[in-house]
Amino acid sequence: MATLDPVPMVSLCSPVLSLPVEVWHRILEYVPEPENKDVWLSSMADTAMLLPMSQTCRRFRDLTISHPALWQSVKIGAGPKERILARDAATRKSSLSLSADISLSSERETDVAWTDMETLWPEVAARARELHLLLTYKQRVDPLWDPLFDRPYPRLEYFSFCDATAEKIPIPFPPFAQGLTSHLRRLSLRSVSVLPWCEFPSLTHLALGDVTAIHADIIELLGRCPQLESLIIRNIRRRSGPNEAWDKYQDISKSLPRLRRVVLQDLRDTFLPFYLYKIPKHPHGYSLQVVGVTAFTKYYDAGAILCDHSVGPVKTIHISLEPSRWNSTEPTDFYAPSVAFLGQQSVVRVGTVTRLEAERCVDGPDWLRHTLRDKSALQSVNDVWVVNFRPGWWDAFEEPLRDNIATLPALEVVTIVMDQSRDCGEPDLRILPDGRDPVFDPPRLKTARLVYAYDREVEYRRAVDTGQYGDLLKPRETKQLSLSKVLEQLKTGAFDYLDRLVLHVTPRFAFDDAELAEVRGYVPQVDVEHSDQTPRVPLPEYAREPEASGRFEYWNGVFH
Repeated sequence: MATLDPVPMVSLCSPVLSLPVEVWHRILEYVPEPENKDVWLSSMADTAMLLPMSQTCRRFRDLTISHPALWQSVKIGAGPKERILARDAATRKSSLSLSADISLSSERETDVAWTDMETLWPEVAARARELHLLLTYKQRVDPLWDPLFDRPYPRLEYFSFCDATAEKIPIPFPPFAQGLTSHLRRLSLRSVSVLPWCEFPSLTHLALGDVTAIHADIIELLGRCPQLESLIIRNIRRRSGPNEAWDKYQDISKSLPRLRRVVLQDLRDTFLPFYLYKIPKHPHGYSLQVVGVTAFTKYYDAGAILCDHSVGPVKTIHISLEPSRWNSTEPTDFYAPSVAFLGQQSVVRVGTVTRLEAERCVDGPDWLRHTLRDKSALQSVNDVWVVNFRPGWWDAFEEPLRDNIATLPALEVVTIVMDQSRDCGEPDLRILPDGRDPVFDPPRLKTARLVYAYDREVEYRRAVDTGQYGDLLKPRETKQLSLSKVLEQLKTGAFDYLDRLVLHVTPRFAFDDAELAEVRGYVPQVDVEHSDQTPRVPLPEYAREPEASGRFEYWNGVFH
């Protein structure tokens, strides 16, 4: 009787499932998307994104559940599945810290999330390193904190709170009232009517947005933050300005020795001078950004802010049309002019609320001319950046840009940056000074840089918003940039003073070799640089914000 050969065992396990557990844990850490909803950098992540993977098979279920580091973000008050995740995460490993995001839209009698809070909160409070709290009650008879929150938070380093209740809560978060905040480093308060009364000996980052607190309380809060390094005050929602002589308010000139970065956004014309006067300037490195200045005001103008608050000689001027801070995918009709003075000891930037609508520039050129009218602080400027001026607006801005550039005696380099993900246009030199003008004497201006970039972040956000993720995988077609306009301008002799022309483009752009050769006949040195990274103004170390979330482009995004 013939015997059958034994059939070799075939593993039914896919090779990918055979990867070591440690490798899979590392891969899974990239699945939850970070959730930076506030100003300061957060470790919150959308752990619900792990649910589909954990439900595919037992192997993936074991992998996702067995890695405690994946469950350090808790969301309470969301859907039932998220609350189950929160329950599992809060009880999984007590030695690990938690980041908690709580959104409560009703009182405990009508919101099932409160039942979960009752069970989870003691554990969450004991482990929370971050706590993000949003209250949006429609109606509330007694607008006070629920006793549930009144407990110690021994690990809490970052607290953000938005009070969107119909009746504002008239007392601060209970741990503040008890003074249990010695370890808090980052604080963000939005739409609150009352500020904390306690000391913040370790607080380094503070953001106040849409607050209705009185000015004296804001100044006194700053005086209780001796370690503060970064400050944002946005849109104080009060009708009345400071009602006493400014010197009668608490003197905080020596209370903030470490303060380096300040943002004042959308403050009323009558409020802005007060805060500029009270907030001290660091003598050895100070970054001030004033966003939303009224174009023309009797109280304060952009030029005065730039000159009065710059410390030491100004070396670089950055002039740009800033995109919308709220949504970078909005059309460019929502850009606003911005000017920054940069030096070794200070970075001062002012942006106006003037908007550019279609082909109308709505006071933009006049604002720029008025802002740069005082040249006394600009005698040492050797570098000018002109960023994101779309071709349709150049006709209006051409004259004020060129006139201001032409009057800088120490100027050596002009850089023009165009973001092709928002606008299309040919390389253009027309905002450079005309060398044939008898008024222009360019002793040092010898170099021009034309940068044609492509913002991949904008491309990614568009794909996410439209759901067309496949577009991100398609190879980009090479686009040829014409130099015909540059050649026409060079032939006039207006730019014979140039010794060097740098053409910096992303790899998706290319130039015609014949046109390049012709350009080299007019400019002795023509360099073509390719890079995926858009050149940006080099910021001093003190002006860089390591804790910025990226949602609001204050420190990193605005200086292209």
